[in-house]
Amino acid sequence: MSNIIGDPFQLWVQDQIKVRQSALGQKSEISPDILKYYTTKTPWLRLASSINLEKDDDPNVQNVLKKLTNAGINENLIVGDKLAKNFILQGGAVSLEETTDDQGVITSSNIKLNKGLNYSNDLFNGAYGWGGINERGYVPMPGITSATTTYYNNGALSKATINIKCFSKTQFQLLDVLYLRPGYTLLLEFGWSTYLNNDGNLETYDGFKSQPLTYLLNPESEKGGSSQFTMLRLIKQERQQHSGNYEAVYGKITNFKWTFDSDGSYNCEVNLIGMGSVIEALKLNVSNPKSNNQSGKIQQQPTSLNEFIKEELGERVGTYIIGGTPRILEVNGGLWSEDEYYNYQLSYEQFEDESGNLMPYLKEEYNKQQKLEKADNESLNANPLLKDRDITALNRIFYDVYQKSNAPVVTTEESTETVENIPITTTNTTTTANANAKNADASLPGTYWFSQYRDKDCFILSTTKLEIPDPDNGGKDGKSVYMKLSAILYAIETYCNLFSGREKIAMVKFDFRKGNGGIFDKNYMAIIPPNISTDPNICLVPYTQVVDIGNIKGQNQLPIGNTLNKLLSESNFLVDGNKYAGRLGNVLINVKYAAKCLRDAASNSDNSVSVLSYIKTLLQGINSSMGGINDFMVTNDSDDGLVKIYDQTPIIGLNTKRLISRFNVFGVKDNDGSFVTNIGLDASIPSDFADLISIGASQSGNNMMGNATSFSNYNKGLIDRILPDKVSYEKPKSTASGSATPVATQLLNEKIYYIVEGEEGSSPFYSLYVKGIKKDPNNVLISEEVAFNFSSAVTSTFKENYTTYIKLIQGELSKQFTIPSPFFLPFNLNLEIEGLSGMRLFEKFRINNDILPPSYEDDGVDIIIKALNHSIDTQRWSTTIDTLSVPSYNTTTDKSKAAPVEEKKSSSQQEELEEAAEGPNNDNKERVPPNTLSISANGVNFIKKGEGFRANAYQDSIGIWTIGYGTTAYSFDDDDEWEDLIMQAPISESKAEELLRQHIINNVQGYIYGLVKVDLTQGEFDALVSFIYNVGSGNFQSSTMLQILNKEDYEGAVNQFPRFNKAGGTVLAGLTKRRHEEMELFLA
Repeated sequence: MSNIIGDPFQLWVQDQIKVRQSALGQKSEISPDILKYYTTKTPWLRLASSINLEKDDDPNVQNVLKKLTNAGINENLIVGDKLAKNFILQGGAVSLEETTDDQGVITSSNIKLNKGLNYSNDLFNGAYGWGGINERGYVPMPGITSATTTYYNNGALSKATINIKCFSKTQFQLLDVLYLRPGYTLLLEFGWSTYLNNDGNLETYDGFKSQPLTYLLNPESEKGGSSQFTMLRLIKQERQQHSGNYEAVYGKITNFKWTFDSDGSYNCEVNLIGMGSVIEALKLNVSNPKSNNQSGKIQQQPTSLNEFIKEELGERVGTYIIGGTPRILEVNGGLWSEDEYYNYQLSYEQFEDESGNLMPYLKEEYNKQQKLEKADNESLNANPLLKDRDITALNRIFYDVYQKSNAPVVTTEESTETVENIPITTTNTTTTANANAKNADASLPGTYWFSQYRDKDCFILSTTKLEIPDPDNGGKDGKSVYMKLSAILYAIETYCNLFSGREKIAMVKFDFRKGNGGIFDKNYMAIIPPNISTDPNICLVPYTQVVDIGNIKGQNQLPIGNTLNKLLSESNFLVDGNKYAGRLGNVLINVKYAAKCLRDAASNSDNSVSVLSYIKTLLQGINSSMGGINDFMVTNDSDDGLVKIYDQTPIIGLNTKRLISRFNVFGVKDNDGSFVTNIGLDASIPSDFADLISIGASQSGNNMMGNATSFSNYNKGLIDRILPDKVSYEKPKSTASGSATPVATQLLNEKIYYIVEGEEGSSPFYSLYVKGIKKDPNNVLISEEVAFNFSSAVTSTFKENYTTYIKLIQGELSKQFTIPSPFFLPFNLNLEIEGLSGMRLFEKFRINNDILPPSYEDDGVDIIIKALNHSIDTQRWSTTIDTLSVPSYNTTTDKSKAAPVEEKKSSSQQEELEEAAEGPNNDNKERVPPNTLSISANGVNFIKKGEGFRANAYQDSIGIWTIGYGTTAYSFDDDDEWEDLIMQAPISESKAEELLRQHIINNVQGYIYGLVKVDLTQGEFDALVSFIYNVGSGNFQSSTMLQILNKEDYEGAVNQFPRFNKAGGTVLAGLTKRRHEEMELFLA
């Protein structure tokens, strides 16, 4: 997923905005559909409960069902899910009438509207007398009077307040059971009864049925069991199906209140909070089941080698090893079970000596642990890895990773060992390599986890024996072990989570894409070269060369090819083709710091640490270590239920290539009306910029940090007559006014990276990242230390100087319009519009220029949604948008030459997808870097011809279900989205092409950007896209074709195409033909 601040609205939302504005802008010859839309549009709202009433045959148990039956209510009308299905609040109360087959399977369901009088005294009959007529006679039906929804905590939580009125005690009794029980879930839905779809045609809400309501009342209607993620997916689909004229909130009851009126009615208020509250409540106090120790005190360790072996390998396997029992499976006459045998093979076999004996390794491990135990008991508080190892499952993972990472993976400057998956084991591990993660024993967060989440996804990096003794840790040998941030989040998701239902579905999921070393994950953070982590005690990332900006140049180029940086580069942190973006999930976190954050994060009254607080603490460390330019925000996305991390610092080159919607906020012009019903617009200067304004507001101000520089840009062309120039005492006289060049250059060459003759390792950078080398005045080598100095004496001053340097560079780059300005003088815009769903927090739009001053015109401002609320009653549905304004950014280096954005008149999704897909094509034979290319129109047509169109799903030659132009389930992150597509079949050719283009843009092109290291022509690029789309990225990644191509042997690479003409081992004429056509395209 892509967590980027400032993406445009989804295409279907943009189309609905255009349709509404066009309809309201008609001045003559208004169509009948538009007239009906004006005159018949009314809102509807509905509330349904997930509660079942269960029977209990024990006469001594007074459950809710018995209390209702004792009050005279017929049990058969309310038992199980009958009450929930017969008491759906929709203006009045409605029922769900269902038809079942002979096996009791529901074959159809319809909403039953209650009309007339209740002549039979039944609970659910008649609009008057509903709930029975014995109590008060013919009273009105209960129903919803109004509702409001609010999103807060940066969108992490959605809150709804629903007002309900009922008219008898019986009605209130039933209402109390379904809708006034804190902790149980409700579904609030609302929308327009009549609306214009995105083709401009009038539609009505068909039968007032919805997929979310069907799922709430019949969870078995969807595969995968009961899950809030399924519900949120269905809500999202319903929004799109009805073009933004439907909205829903699914959440738990948190509070209620009710009053009794003198007319015998009851007024009830129900507070509902969305499922995003789970992340707010989730605590990292899941204890490690191996230990009863919750105090943080060191437990007594094994006193003998044999005890250590049995604890390490488990009682049975340990006894086998001590006794020398041959490792023979039970089925072959031995004592070893299959689980024991294969777990040993996975975790320990590699440590056997040449004779197959594990004892030498175990003895060495035992001695190391005893030594470490003794040392750490002397300075307990200095090592949270050890002290806190048994407090939570996460602590234990960090401890195990650290303990087992003994072999150095960094050696000398001349050689590099590959990063390997360090085997992790825990006591009594019985999990086999092919088990399911969610079924793995939660007490064993070790072997299985790392056998699955391994290699570049976990990327454990150890500096064993390669750090100098750490004075901050009692002078003991230094050792740092690193895990990717995404691996830590995966550990939290797997072992420190809440799970629901028999299927054990995680309640909290993080929006990080696993697999392929995280190379396709789109969670980014802003970086500025050389993107050095100044504190490896917190994190590590690969560094790059210094950016040359005008006269800012380093005297010495950074040694980016040294051993450590080569290894760091394998983490896939850097984004090819974008030197200002890094992959946040691939930041390597020091496990000591990860354990320390568990101590330092804010704790609750019960001394537990919230997941949210812990993650924020980790991110604060990353920011401080990387120069302080990031502004991370953790939030739960109410749209899909995933926990997302945003960097609010603008990053160039990442936003989706969709057109930006423009709201007409005032008046009617050019057939564009406005469905904005209220507007608030004002501007003020933030209070925390008072000092900035006093010293850096003019274009010649000498405050050269990022914010001040961009503020000066805002005032370019304005000179103060009295104080035309502000000059600081320390400012070099030979320097141009307001330039950051001398200060930045001085910091770089004198404080960060420099080489003193005879002592190359004297700079902070050298101490941290390059082995120490000392020479005498005659340039003769005195000593060579293969060691890294991660002590605070080095990192603290380095961090301070580097942070200042990076912020100066940030200011200079924004001054040159190379990167977006970090600050802008904003205005506050508040819009109230006729109800519309589908807009999401942090998406951007623009408004017309009628009400903005010249400084903000000509598309100079993008408006970001920072709050989004809905209000609904029986008369109107309104949506309120609160915003934050930011300067729009054009990637043209010279902003004065940037072409103005031309607003597109057509609302065709097809044309917009074509624009997004084609990009800056290279139509001649010139070879350019792959990441500057996108699929051409010719390439798309080529693939369409090769795949052929199928409106309905079918199984291809090897049994893979396919639809459209070769679209399969592999095109979707979510299996449910694929199943929904199949259910919607037959699909149109335009829909099929949309799916084809989206898959190419979101997946296939990324593989080429990441794997191909040589320049390509447009034809070569298109041919590779077709090839990967057909055979799969895995086949391409492991192919000889790729290896040959990356050696710049284009002729050799093209000759590899014919090899891929088999499916299921059988040569297919169609594939043979397609490979030859791809060869021709490659050579075109």
